[in-house]
Amino acid sequence: MPTAGQLRTAALIYRSAFPSTNNSFCSNRLDRSSLLKSSARVSVIASKTLSTSSISSSSRLSGFHSSSIRDNVPNSRLSFSTSANTKMPVTTAVTKLLGIRVPIVQGGMQWVGVPSLAAAVSEAGGLGILTALTQPSPDALRTAIRETKKLTSKPFGVNITLLPSINPPDYEGYARAAVEEGVKIFETAGNNPGPLIKYFKNNGCVVIHKCTTIRHAKSAERLGVDCLSIDGFECAGHPGEDDIGGLVLLARAAKELKVPYIASGGIADSRGYVAALALGAAGVNMGTRFMCTVESPIHQNIKEKIVASTERDTVHIFRTLHNTARVYKNKVSMEVVAIEKRGNAKFEDVKDLVSGARGRLVYEKGDPDAGIWSAGITIGLINDIPTCEELLRRFETEAEEIVGGLNKIFTNGEKAKL
Repeated sequence: MPTAGQLRTAALIYRSAFPSTNNSFCSNRLDRSSLLKSSARVSVIASKTLSTSSISSSSRLSGFHSSSIRDNVPNSRLSFSTSANTKMPVTTAVTKLLGIRVPIVQGGMQWVGVPSLAAAVSEAGGLGILTALTQPSPDALRTAIRETKKLTSKPFGVNITLLPSINPPDYEGYARAAVEEGVKIFETAGNNPGPLIKYFKNNGCVVIHKCTTIRHAKSAERLGVDCLSIDGFECAGHPGEDDIGGLVLLARAAKELKVPYIASGGIADSRGYVAALALGAAGVNMGTRFMCTVESPIHQNIKEKIVASTERDTVHIFRTLHNTARVYKNKVSMEVVAIEKRGNAKFEDVKDLVSGARGRLVYEKGDPDAGIWSAGITIGLINDIPTCEELLRRFETEAEEIVGGLNKIFTNGEKAKL
């Protein structure tokens, strides 16, 4: 587990400097009309692959019952059908567990996980997530939950990230408010989640816990979580200190974990989605990709900055403080790196640069150099700003196409199910 010093440092910057906690994250395809609408970005986007995609509209869920967590989950973690008339192309332990059509979860992101985005993701067939600590108080979270319910009748969850601080947030109050408002799905992260997990489970809730190592995932399993979110080194925000990429972490998870898990970090297109499923994940978690959607609350300038960027436009800060964070490479983050390279840097040496006031201004004012902001290396895969519905439909269609191509390789062109 992280040291107390690492967590204290994280606590000072989490709520304000970073929109994501251990999250990173659609396609490398665009239609021609999208290009024509944004002539200023044609030179950037034109270098990336273009195509179109569509699928049939999603059907609405009749309800969600947490009691069905594992009752009817098949031994295999997933199944694909490449039938042209398929309306639920992927069935996994996570789609059954959460009552969703597409096994894609929106990461809990500070300042980003608000009702408009969470509802849009859920309406599109995935699982939208409200970030509890984006709200200033438990009562404000109640209001956000009620607003989300007005926007969607489908399942959505609440993220609560636990970080120690001199004046810690009212974690119990946030948890109690969400449960009393009828939320049944929770995403937890951070130190000592045991008491919250116990509270949620005693109230019939589903718990997804985020981890950056398999050893931490096993600990969470013992605490009774229903699902794990395994974050690879590619992710935005805090990837831990082991520097292990998702390819290895997910393969390890397949061998060692007993509960379903989703892949986090490094996923922003359909190929990454299918690859994660092939590695044993029952779904994926995306943050950066959902930041760059129509319904995302961040400034349009920042969305366009993401589109114009490549996978080389992020940088790690706080390496010397043993609290590594992946953020967008800008004037402020590079100044932080320079201070650390001088040696013997302390958090006090950079605290003004990474202050919450500056970080939040990035999203509000649209100035990418105003402060520190999180971004995963998946920015190199993001070429457009679709609606959440367009994005998830694209994933569904392209996943079938990719699996169909693999079927041809393994079955000499004959139809097959994986």
